[in-house]
Order: sequence, then C-alpha cells, then structure tokens
Amino acid sequence: MKKVLIMGCPGAGKARLAARLGRITGLDVYHIKDDRFSESHTEDQKKAWRDAVAGIVSNDSWIIEGTQSITYEMRVEAADTVFFIRQKPMNCLKNFIKRALERKWGHREHRIGMKRDMLKKIIAYRKTLKPLVDDLLEKNKDHLDVIFFTTEEEIDQYLEKLRAEYKAAE
Repeated sequence: MKKVLIMGCPGAGKARLAARLGRITGLDVYHIKDDRFSESHTEDQKKAWRDAVAGIVSNDSWIIEGTQSITYEMRVEAADTVFFIRQKPMNCLKNFIKRALERKWGHREHRIGMKRDMLKKIIAYRKTLKPLVDDLLEKNKDHLDVIFFTTEEEIDQYLEKLRAEYKAAE
C-alpha cells in the first residue's frame, strides 16, 4: 500500500480517513477538493489542475482523497489501493452542512461556503459520480486492492488492525 486513493460522496469522511491513514502509514496526504476547483474554470485552468494532480500521482507514494472528477481516471490508474466509503447521501449531506457551519465560525482562511453546486453533487452522487467511479474501479481491478466501508465502525476496526500491523513491523 503505497499509492492510496480514498473515494466517496462529499461529506462521507474521506478527509478524516486520509488524515488518520497518513498518521499510521507516514504517507503524504493530498486533498483534491471541489471547493478549490470548478468545472466553470477555463481550459487553461483545468489543464493546470490536471498537471498539478499528475505531479502528485507521479510520486512514489501518497494518499489522495477528494471527489474532483476531472482527475479521477489518472488517480485510479496510478493507485494500488482504493478505499471507498459508501455513506448514504443524507448522511453525507448532514456531514457537509455540519462541516460548512463549523468552518463558517472558524478562521477566515478555512471557511467554505455552502455552495449550491456541492449540495446538488451530494444529492445526485449515486446517479452521476458513483457510476463513473464504479466503472473506473472495474476497468482497473487487476492492479487495485479495493476496500469498501459503509460505517465509521468498519473504518475504526480496519485502522486499528492496520496500526497494530505497522507497530509489529517496527
């Protein structure tokens, strides 16, 4: 497990899993967030974004999380392990709104708006992005170890087991 991709609906808990996994493995964590990129950007901006992500995936090891779809294919093709968090859309929506409200009162540089397009993306995730992700995982299944989580308890159990394995290897 050297090149890890964490996928799931916005609000599913990808960033939290990435941070926890990074602490256990020592791998660098990258957040490919939609709130930093929009499909309405110019072609030059999109190319620059793809180039930046290509630079990350060319590294020897990493953990990448995020739902920014124009780089899904390159990230899946480069990964050796995928963690897919299957949260219900309403749970993701609740988590996203909670996070947005917490950041609203936080430090200015960490504030995110409740962008209407992100709310729509969460609601439509199962119909729009999930089929794209499922297709990419199927096409790349020969070189991927794919692990699915549906609950926070499953994530906790997996990480505790992984932590024990890393400590035993020291």
